[in-house]
Amino acid sequence: MKKLLVLILLLVGCAVWKYQSTHHPDLPGYQVDAAEIQREHEKIYGHPLDSAEIDKGFAGARTYVHRAQYRDAIIFFRSANKIAALPVFYNNLGTLYVATHDFPKAITAFHLALNRDAAYQPAIDNLKELNKRPEGQLAVLEAEPNNTPDLANDFAFDLPVAATIEAGLGDTDVYAITTPPAPRDLFEVKVENHNANFAPRLRVLDSDGIVLNNWDFKAEPSASIAQVFTAKPNTPLFLEVSGSNQTGGSYHLSAHALKAFDSHEPNDTIFEATPVQFGKTLNGNIMDQNDNDYFSFIAADSGTATALVGDESGGLSPGVTIFGPDKTTLQFGPTVAPGNLVRLTFKVDGGHPYYVQVWSQNGTTGPYGITVTQP
Repeated sequence: MKKLLVLILLLVGCAVWKYQSTHHPDLPGYQVDAAEIQREHEKIYGHPLDSAEIDKGFAGARTYVHRAQYRDAIIFFRSANKIAALPVFYNNLGTLYVATHDFPKAITAFHLALNRDAAYQPAIDNLKELNKRPEGQLAVLEAEPNNTPDLANDFAFDLPVAATIEAGLGDTDVYAITTPPAPRDLFEVKVENHNANFAPRLRVLDSDGIVLNNWDFKAEPSASIAQVFTAKPNTPLFLEVSGSNQTGGSYHLSAHALKAFDSHEPNDTIFEATPVQFGKTLNGNIMDQNDNDYFSFIAADSGTATALVGDESGGLSPGVTIFGPDKTTLQFGPTVAPGNLVRLTFKVDGGHPYYVQVWSQNGTTGPYGITVTQP
């Protein structure tokens, strides 16, 4: 009987050892609720995600975690973020980098989660825990090779990166960044030059690696670069840093959102039009030549209505378009010089909705006021 009991204990012990050697608990701060994927996608992108493969991969990543196969889980989350840049994906990526002792990448991943949702509590908590560790205070450095978009380093807003361009080698550093969710905004990117001989060059590339809107900026030796650009929300981009004329040197790269949007955003489409009250002026801001603001009202009576759109800064030449109840174009405003008002009077039927679009003429930008009246 004793021999049988000993044999049973040995068998159980071996089974426990085998299980423990291949099964690890979820990492601290790692999120396991697959339903979070759809909730975040709806919030950030405004529509559901066809996530059968993503859900399968999410479950598979957890299995990798249980087996301590962290590199395989990292591969999944890096790929998933290219399909949908979600806080839960970046957060879990950060916990995996902590598990593999890649602390600078962990810091970046948690910041990227917060770029997608500034109130995302798991990333806030994980970042606090990471910053308690001596390793959490490490500077975020570029990781070579990163000379092509396919090899780009992940890059977060409000988290400077220290890097170096090697002189005479045609060295290039590429960083992958995704603009925040709506509303549309302006973004400032800085290349802070730390070398007297370095003439930095900054290019903004689209997801195909093509220079976007001629955003190719150069500075003289010893000078730095600070440029403002715009892009639609949730847009993946690449920032490419190099040296003109084969120059090189150390630099810091940083980016932050200027929060230049007005309080009515997002109203970039006719379906997001901001309601206006008769006789009340609303203030808006056209941030770039691709920015559009839409406003709506319901005609109180049949007859006419007047839309008055004026530039408050002297920089905007406002384009104005009127749309009818069926959202077809009724009337265009005249071309005016910056600083002038556009006044449009048009026929309306009482009880029906009408829409006013404000846009940029000739690439001008700036704040404006809009007022709609009826006699």
